Amino acid sequence: MHHRWLLCALPAAALFIAAGAARAGGQEEKAPLAGPFVVLDVPWGSGGWMLARRDGSESAPEGPMSFRVAPSGQVAILDQVSRRVVIFAPGGWPLAEVPIPGDTFEDLAVTADGAIVLLDRLARRSLVVLTPAGTVADEIGIEGEGIPEGGGVTAMLARPDGIWLEYGHVRLVRVLDAALLPCARTIVEGRLTAGGALVMRAERLPPREALIGLAPAVKGGGGAAETTLSFDKDVWRVAWLDSDAAGDVYAMLHLVTFGGADGLDVTGEEDAIVVLSAKLARLGEVRSPWTIRRWEQYREFEVTPDGTVYQMAFEEGGVKIVEWRRSR
Repeated sequence: MHHRWLLCALPAAALFIAAGAARAGGQEEKAPLAGPFVVLDVPWGSGGWMLARRDGSESAPEGPMSFRVAPSGQVAILDQVSRRVVIFAPGGWPLAEVPIPGDTFEDLAVTADGAIVLLDRLARRSLVVLTPAGTVADEIGIEGEGIPEGGGVTAMLARPDGIWLEYGHVRLVRVLDAALLPCARTIVEGRLTAGGALVMRAERLPPREALIGLAPAVKGGGGAAETTLSFDKDVWRVAWLDSDAAGDVYAMLHLVTFGGADGLDVTGEEDAIVVLSAKLARLGEVRSPWTIRRWEQYREFEVTPDGTVYQMAFEEGGVKIVEWRRSR
């Protein structure tokens, strides 16, 4: 491919993973996701439209920390090493770059009118709101009710009613309202589904299982459910947990195979993307060969309302955004 940052209209056949069927508990199941399709491929570099990485010996190696895909198909990538957000138009063409006031941001959200919210949980311990041109409109400290320590923030979620921060993988705290202004903090135990009526939770059950649960967000509500997922490899971590507009749940689990003479060498890694119904019936799964390895990143996955799954993947040659399309 001569222009590595162009969208690919065709699937990357060599990277196709289990689009036909996956095996769980000894039974074949239809995979509800087709792909992966490479939708963006950007080389490493420090100039132009390339994306930067940090390989310094005095700090953890890191690449772009986060990304977001808009309903229009635009892709925004947090290139914090180069102190900017890079936006690619549908079709893969470079569209814009927005300067950011530092290189320690880890997550971003982009509103429909182009405003950008940046999360720095460790250095500034704040949210920075930027105009579409990159001017700082506001900066709000994140520590306070529900968030005793900035380093404990495990995700930033943009919802119709504002910006929520997840603390310790156990609770959500609303810190900005729909107008991106500070608000009285609302605290919810668990991660809200797209509709907001239920909260989700995921828990590793070493070595090869994970527990996924649903509970009503309000006392007395319905929809509680729980299921245990079993795998053919050890579950190393929960990479992401999300839902779509139909209520289906998506659990991304980092799986590891151990081997070697002492059985402690990592001999294989992949991510399982498991799709469950609103009642947590297992609809199927696909496997991704990309996991966090050499370069750190904060946000690996995004699930859109229609059930499309995106992943930001790092390779020796650069950064890929890959897509699994939902079939129902």
